Amino acid sequence: MAEVLFDTVIGEVVLAAQSDSSVPESKGLVPLGELLDAPVIPYVLGDFEKENAETWDREKCIDAGKLALKALEKQGVPQPLKSRHMARLAILGIVPYQHVYEPHFGNFSAYKSAIGSPFRYDRVTYKNWSTREFVTYAKQTRERLGRLPLLQDYIKQSNQREGPSFKLIQNRVGGIKSLHDKLGYPDTHAWAEDDFIAWGIRVMKANPDKKVNLYMVEILSNRGRGPSIWTLYDRCDDGWAALKQKINADGKVQIEAEAAARTTNLAAYEVLLNSGTLPARVAAQTDQEKLSVHGRYSVVHDLTRDVSKYQLAKLLTCHPDQFITQLRKIKPSLSAAIIEIAAESAQVFDDIWPAEASDEYLHVESHEIDALRMLRSAQKRRYDPSTKRAAS
Repeated sequence: MAEVLFDTVIGEVVLAAQSDSSVPESKGLVPLGELLDAPVIPYVLGDFEKENAETWDREKCIDAGKLALKALEKQGVPQPLKSRHMARLAILGIVPYQHVYEPHFGNFSAYKSAIGSPFRYDRVTYKNWSTREFVTYAKQTRERLGRLPLLQDYIKQSNQREGPSFKLIQNRVGGIKSLHDKLGYPDTHAWAEDDFIAWGIRVMKANPDKKVNLYMVEILSNRGRGPSIWTLYDRCDDGWAALKQKINADGKVQIEAEAAARTTNLAAYEVLLNSGTLPARVAAQTDQEKLSVHGRYSVVHDLTRDVSKYQLAKLLTCHPDQFITQLRKIKPSLSAAIIEIAAESAQVFDDIWPAEASDEYLHVESHEIDALRMLRSAQKRRYDPSTKRAAS
């Protein structure tokens, strides 16, 4: 197995098997893992030549993270990458700077997920998680287990200090069922008619080129992404035709209201920009970027006025997943929950954190509908007595 070494004389990483005679003899060879984990090292920023940050893309960040994970392994057991490890990588010149991952991944949790790092946090960290981080945690747990996690799975991980407590999940996102609903796996058995309508509207938005039909309901149910046809009929007294009519009517109203709010917020962004309220280097290009800037400004303005132009510019231009962390650095008394509530109150939550992927799982391809329609048609012919008589 290759060992990850660091040559402190020339400032370079050396990969070699422990018995590899090709490893250059050097008095400065030290296991990289020891340098990353040691309480103190005799080096500071500037002792080694720094990497050029302009040449660092997403792939280089992933390669550096995986290299660190390899170096940190203990008897072949993966160890979690921590922020202090990134600081050491920067000191050793292996990465340009500690937070090099932020432009590409948004936050440290997303970066760790991309490189396959185990997750272990302290309880203070969990308390300050955003809703998205709870959803990411649930997604990673599901991927690791190969199934939707049960309550005991979350409790086990919490007891092992590898996840938040059930009580915290309950307080922050409404419990396991609510968390799985945000993940895209709803528990539809307790749904009322309004829940079916809200779900139908989301399906309509995810499939703007199609009309919601029972084939789509069945396909999404088979994915675990929505109610079964039988649940739908059982819980909706007026039947599918009436429910579909309500979905179309309410959906049309909701889409029109969202479009009007979007227009209003875009106009508000232009006012902020033209009045010089926004820092000079904050110049959004796309409509979504403009909405995000306006939304963040609204939240910052509501929660604190003690922000410098430099701090404001950083808040308005950082990755959306980094916004809460950056705002809490300026005002530590703000919790993630308070910031998210402020965004919801200002009706800019979706502008700051657009649901770009949350409803992607509700999209149904035309060929899926055609295939199911053909299957159901063939089954109907197979069991229809009149078809059998005609064939005979």
